Amino acid sequence: GHARCILWLRCCCCFPVREKVFLLEACSCDGYTNITQSWRNRGFDAGYFGTTLVNDQQLLNKWWRFTGIGGDRVIINCVSHYRGGTWGSLFISSPYPTTESLTPTTVTAYGFYYQCTDRSAVVNIALCPGGFYVYQPMSYPYSQQGYATCERGAHDGAGSSGSL
Repeated sequence: GHARCILWLRCCCCFPVREKVFLLEACSCDGYTNITQSWRNRGFDAGYFGTTLVNDQQLLNKWWRFTGIGGDRVIINCVSHYRGGTWGSLFISSPYPTTESLTPTTVTAYGFYYQCTDRSAVVNIALCPGGFYVYQPMSYPYSQQGYATCERGAHDGAGSSGSL
């Protein structure tokens, strides 16, 4: 309602009085792009299917929302090679934000190389109205690494297969 509109205006819009121009910037909860790839699910074995391995470097500095059958959240635990459509799955090691905020939470993502925490990256996460998360990768650890996902309720990322 009204509170969300004010939140949006404070986050996204600048109205300079002197210049009388409007500047609209994309903020996290309304300036994102959906990612719906089913093979991002942590249970998908890219090595078995012989698929092209994902490289998420193109996601840098933009806001993304994972949604669909592949999952709606980045996993929080390490999984083995070739899971989630990539050679080295990226996972979020820090706690997710639990309250909506104008300021995103900055966390560390790790990617499996030789061990679970060999490569790291910085990611901004925001909890948006409606209870979904958006992600803004700010750095990228290594080629052929991508974010593995799972559905809400299967967020722990444990095990080699997860529910879709």
